[in-house]
Amino acid sequence: MIDNWAEREAKKVEDKAANRDSVQRPEGIVDYDGKAPVTVALPVILERMARNLWRQPPVFWMRLYQTPLLACIMLMIYQRLKYGPTGGQDRMGFVLEIISPLAFVGVLNNVAIFPADRDIFFHEVRTSGAYSASTFVLAFTIVELPLEIGGALLSAVVTNIGAGMQTNARIFFQFAFAQWALVSTGESIGMMFGSFTRSMGFNVSYVYFVL
Repeated sequence: MIDNWAEREAKKVEDKAANRDSVQRPEGIVDYDGKAPVTVALPVILERMARNLWRQPPVFWMRLYQTPLLACIMLMIYQRLKYGPTGGQDRMGFVLEIISPLAFVGVLNNVAIFPADRDIFFHEVRTSGAYSASTFVLAFTIVELPLEIGGALLSAVVTNIGAGMQTNARIFFQFAFAQWALVSTGESIGMMFGSFTRSMGFNVSYVYFVL
């Protein structure tokens, strides 16, 4: 009985293979076991990521206004800085309170969108492996950059001009660059930890402990 069952299973496998070989492949379609080059895969992934982000308005706007919103809250606490005897200390405290949580803000920005894109990437790697991890990271970075830069510029308007601090073009863009660098650092750290485990709660707690 066992031999008969084994023969039937072997025959089924042979029939499936014969049917698969008998299906004619459309002209121009070939098997491709390698990975698509960056120049081919990057535009497709960029468009998909941008569309996915745009279809989630709360996530899109949160990534844009979370940094300036934090600056507005701090400005409400410190109000407009004065030029009296305590003005120097007030400014040092204001700047410290602004820059301290920015890396964690970057982690929160990352948590909002990275897990979904990461899961899609892992699924595609397991099924087809059509593009490399470096292509995915590059596409994700390009999509996140405009929102990070826009948020840093808006935050610099609040923290540098709105707070009444000494300013000119150089100081303003230094403020914006410093805030962008901190948010980007936090988002990069979130990507690194988020790639090892699917538990984003654990990742956020661990990154908060590290930062």
